[in-house]
Amino acid sequence: NEEWSKVYGDTLDDFGNSIKLVGSDFIVAGTTTDTSLTTNIYLIKLDAKGNLLWEKTIGSSANEQGNEVIVTSDNGFAIIGSTTAEELIIGPGGNDSTKNALGIKDFYLVKTDQNGDIEWAENYGADKDEYGTKVIQKNDGGYVLLGSSASFEEAQYKKTSILTILVNQNGDISGGFNSFGGSENDFGKDIEEVSDGFLILGTSSSFSSSGTDIYLAKSNSTLTSIIWEANIGSSGNEGGNSLYVNDKDSIIIAGYTDDPEASAGNRDHYLIRASSNGVWDETWSKTFGGSGEEITNSIEPTSDGGYILLGTTEFGGVQMINLTKLNPSASL
Repeated sequence: NEEWSKVYGDTLDDFGNSIKLVGSDFIVAGTTTDTSLTTNIYLIKLDAKGNLLWEKTIGSSANEQGNEVIVTSDNGFAIIGSTTAEELIIGPGGNDSTKNALGIKDFYLVKTDQNGDIEWAENYGADKDEYGTKVIQKNDGGYVLLGSSASFEEAQYKKTSILTILVNQNGDISGGFNSFGGSENDFGKDIEEVSDGFLILGTSSSFSSSGTDIYLAKSNSTLTSIIWEANIGSSGNEGGNSLYVNDKDSIIIAGYTDDPEASAGNRDHYLIRASSNGVWDETWSKTFGGSGEEITNSIEPTSDGGYILLGTTEFGGVQMINLTKLNPSASL
């Protein structure tokens, strides 16, 4: 059940893509559009009731997108996204050195302190588009990056694949580039470390009988092979953007659906549940939204036993950031 909901943004498009708890507060990462129609990473901190504490815009004169934020072991933040910049400002404070971009669009990893001020940034990619969507920090201080790439396509295929990259605590590459996918376009959206490997969530056209389906897979601990994979969907289009493993070992997936039997508009917020080995619980799902387009991009548990959902909603043809609090009776 909904406890409260707030909207953030202005007359241009703003997107909320990731939310994390910081004590009783929230940190949100997304993308904001300026008057020149350039996009930058948007980092905002909110109190427990959703009131704005501070906001930061991170980027260049090119286009950057912020897709995920995490709280790091030093109580700062790491943001993963993408950039089209030909040169990137990467020094402390963001003003003392540059680095050439590697392709048309690159993974972009930014490390900030607890106040949102840049400490360092790095980009990763090859000669085609790479798009970073998720970052997690390992016990050794390094990071696992997840996204999509047109440069590291599966052999015999020429489509977009799911891509993972391992880097150390300073952002230097420490492991290989590993790609997953099929004969069509596959996009990596979320990754979580479990006791014996990683859970990978995405949106796939390769394994769908019609349109796109939610893609859920488990890899080994080195991200070099897939143990099992599953696609979840209907006769419409579904996408998986965020996952959470609850205390019952169920996998909660948040995203969107346009299935006409379930949605009220073009796309609606969509929550589903799967078992620890990827079997979809078809008896349980939650869909909500209005006549416009609504997408859930991030789900996180809250300290009161409820959940916070971050996404986008449409008002008058403009995309706005939408934050929804579910109380404990939501029973995920």
